[in-house]
Amino acid sequence: MGQVSYRVLVVTKPSEQQSIHNGIESKLDEIVQLMSTYVSDSQVSQFNDLEINKAFKVDPKTFEVLTLSQLISEQTDGAFDITVGPLVDLWGFGPKARPEQIPDPMQIKQSFQLIGFAAIKLNIADVSVLKQKYRRIDLSAIAKGYAVDEIARYLDSQLVSAYMIEVGGEIRLKGLKPNGEKWRIAIEKPQTGFTQQILTTLVITDISMATSGDYRNFFEVDGVRFSHTIDPKTGYPIAHNLASVTVLNKDCATADALATALMVMGEVDAVKFANEKNIAAFFIIKTDDGFKQVSSKSYKILTNEK
Repeated sequence: MGQVSYRVLVVTKPSEQQSIHNGIESKLDEIVQLMSTYVSDSQVSQFNDLEINKAFKVDPKTFEVLTLSQLISEQTDGAFDITVGPLVDLWGFGPKARPEQIPDPMQIKQSFQLIGFAAIKLNIADVSVLKQKYRRIDLSAIAKGYAVDEIARYLDSQLVSAYMIEVGGEIRLKGLKPNGEKWRIAIEKPQTGFTQQILTTLVITDISMATSGDYRNFFEVDGVRFSHTIDPKTGYPIAHNLASVTVLNKDCATADALATALMVMGEVDAVKFANEKNIAAFFIIKTDDGFKQVSSKSYKILTNEK
């Protein structure tokens, strides 16, 4: 989680806006200082530099995110894994510079020795974490969603009756707009470049929404496109026809992590998993004729989709 853009719309009195703005900035600064791999003295960076089997006491917020990350890793059989960083770096999608050529199979095989969420152990008694083997954690696939939830908790504490929070593309909504309508949130058509086209629009509220896609961050070598989403099981960027996943959930951190996990799974396994686990998910799948849309059963119920 490096520098991220954010947008917050609140329904409140003009006299309260500056105070609320300052509170939001404070919450975002706190999450970055705790969880960013781009900040050398963040808690995550300190843990990554720590030796093996040494307990490290963390902030309750960091512990909460780590606990949720482990839970989703277990539920998705490792499709979501916060220790995948060495592979992300190897493919040039981390803080380090992009390699001039794709990694060879031996490099990928060696990186597997540094990956695996099961080696991260959490101790709820003293809110500490340790690594039983060399591991680095990267919370970028869940921290933005958690930041959204933190801002929502802050706005709730300030008795804000309605808001739209967006951090790095992840969203949480509450209440109604001043005109009495629900919020209108667009899902864009997967495409490269800077132009954006709306594929569909949701009219929703009191829900969180997170989207993961393979069409923004990638590179090409000899005409082959390599996505920034790495499959922890193969060590390679995903290479299936699932272009985008949008997840609706009560909290944004869970939606954020699940969107990444479903994106890793691919269209067949992801749709099956979402239906089995009652996940409200909307899939955009590449076909020879363009794109097709698939909605899980829970998504159809939640959005009143016919």
